[in-house]
Amino acid sequence: MGMGPRPGERQQELWIATSRVASAPGPRGVTTLSTM
Repeated sequence: MGMGPRPGERQQELWIATSRVASAPGPRGVTTLSTM
C-alpha cells in the first residue's frame, strides 16, 4: 500500500494484479482479490 508515485501507477498495478488473478485458477486468486 502507498506504493507508486501517482495513483495512475497504482491503478495500473491493480489492473495487472486483477489480470493475474483472472488467469490464476482456484480459490487462491479470489483470496488475493479479497485481500486487496
